[in-house]
Amino acid sequence: MPSFDDIPLIDDHAHPLLPAEAAAREPFARYFTEAHDAETVARHAPHALFYRQALAELAEFLGCEPTEPAVVAARAALPPDAYFRRLLEDAGVAAVLLDDGYPRTGALTVAEMAAAGGVRAARILRIERLVEDLIPTAGSLAALTDALVRQLEAARPALAGLKSVIAYRTGLLLDAEDRTAAEQALVELRTAWAGTPGRVAAKPLLDLLVPLAATWAAERGLPVQFHTGFGDRDLDLRLANPLHLRPLLEGGALSRGPVVLLHAAYPYVREAAYLAAVYPNVYVDISQATPLLAGPGLARVLEDLLALAPVSKLLYGSDAWAVPEWFWLAARAARRALAAALAWLPEGEARWAARRILRDNAVELYGV
Repeated sequence: MPSFDDIPLIDDHAHPLLPAEAAAREPFARYFTEAHDAETVARHAPHALFYRQALAELAEFLGCEPTEPAVVAARAALPPDAYFRRLLEDAGVAAVLLDDGYPRTGALTVAEMAAAGGVRAARILRIERLVEDLIPTAGSLAALTDALVRQLEAARPALAGLKSVIAYRTGLLLDAEDRTAAEQALVELRTAWAGTPGRVAAKPLLDLLVPLAATWAAERGLPVQFHTGFGDRDLDLRLANPLHLRPLLEGGALSRGPVVLLHAAYPYVREAAYLAAVYPNVYVDISQATPLLAGPGLARVLEDLLALAPVSKLLYGSDAWAVPEWFWLAARAARRALAAALAWLPEGEARWAARRILRDNAVELYGV
């Protein structure tokens, strides 16, 4: 089986870390599951095979017993920045693209992440987070759209791309623009929020603003990432199928610039591969599936993607957040799974494909 340990990684989708003292307020297992409720985190997440394997790998790296208490104690004894840098160096991570819209507060900045990890870091701007910040002071829909474009322009020099989580909020099946309904939704949100940003989940408003931001990005050659597939349980998975985006890909707002389907769209992996195969501007990243799918699960996902999607359309990502270990675990899992999925190819062909997925495609797409 080939080894790709020497190929530097560019992580095209991750989130900033929480300061160590803030992260320590939650159980360690909380950061390795999509569940939020205390019962699942306490009783069931520690029994997931992914988490058990993660503890075993971390214990070997830290030189401690393969138990949660031992791993937590060993990591807590290390200076946080030095530990983060050590993990990234061991994983071969060269650059990270960070959606700093989550966590909403309390996380490191993009610049702080670069300094702490000793790697290049660039910002991915979350559209919905910016909209939420603008709504309380927007007196009309026209004022909101103008403010959105102005803020995007102001942020442009530091951006590697945009991201939308509309799949979480109202789903990927966007309706045609309805300015009257969007205006009414804005009035209702402003009243309900009473001057404090909240969580925007008004379909008429998002169906107008997300395509507007995507059009802005396309005109500047910036990729737009879309959450697709699985996630936290507040997501209606039926509406996270990337096939719902087809009307916008067929001459709509998503036909004019690069579109990245995040998380391999799991379990809609084959649908994502199909879209990447037939639309020249559609790409698929493997974050969150890497490293959350245990054992051979991730290799099977990669096999399904590689069976149809061009190698030039696939990107490595981790969806790391809050704690540094996710970056390390994802990189290791991706290298192993790629080696398994590409084992049928001649070594030179396999290494070419792995390098494209782990690094080169991101360099070309995001300019990092």
